[in-house]
Amino acid sequence: MATIVAIHKQDKDRKSRELQTYISLLSCIGKTMERLVHNRLTWFLEENKILINEQADFRTGRCTEDQITLILQKIEDGFQKKKNHMGGHGKSQRMEKRPIVQTLKM
Repeated sequence: MATIVAIHKQDKDRKSRELQTYISLLSCIGKTMERLVHNRLTWFLEENKILINEQADFRTGRCTEDQITLILQKIEDGFQKKKNHMGGHGKSQRMEKRPIVQTLKM
């Protein structure tokens, strides 16, 4: 259970509730219990493959940059597939031969 404490902003009326910031203080036991539940829930979800592969946030070893790279690679693969399917004649006059990842980094 958390204890909620009001912190008054500097140089303001101490009686006005709008000028207070509230924080929550947890006991050490509460924090330990929260970490225990988090670890077990994360293990269960990963072990049973409940989360989809595209879910990156809040997962160990995954980050948003990896997901952006995956999307860019799928876009590049789509361009290459279209180019191969059209015999190489489907290229737009404005499009250069650089990969899309290099185009975005510039």
